[in-house]
Amino acid sequence: MRKALIKLFINLHTFFYQMTGGRFGSAMGKNEILLLTTRGRKSGREFTTPLVYLDDEDGYLVIASNGGMASHPNWYYNLKKDPGVKVQIKDQILTAKAEIMDEKTRVPLWKRIVAEAPQYGEYEKRTERLIPVVRLRPAL
Repeated sequence: MRKALIKLFINLHTFFYQMTGGRFGSAMGKNEILLLTTRGRKSGREFTTPLVYLDDEDGYLVIASNGGMASHPNWYYNLKKDPGVKVQIKDQILTAKAEIMDEKTRVPLWKRIVAEAPQYGEYEKRTERLIPVVRLRPAL
């Protein structure tokens, strides 16, 4: 039941974000939200997920926290197979390449992420896995 409610919320959030050009759904509290579209690693279909993001000098950072669950979110596995993604920020849609941060690069970024979005520190406490940080670099 919980999983079905989460899926419904994500679908509604995505729908209203897209229909309003981000006027609805582009922020949750202090967090900015983007829509990430990946290609399914098995189906080849497109899947769109609303995610908290942080601006980065080379693009945007998203966090594969999955709310602190034991496994990575599906979108993470999808972009591992095909790093070519679409990103919508408010009414701007762009193509980007996803880059998973290695351990050395991740450490300073993680400190910044937890400082700007403390919920990720809580998610980290709930899981034994290392939560991946992904940089989305807009295509030129």
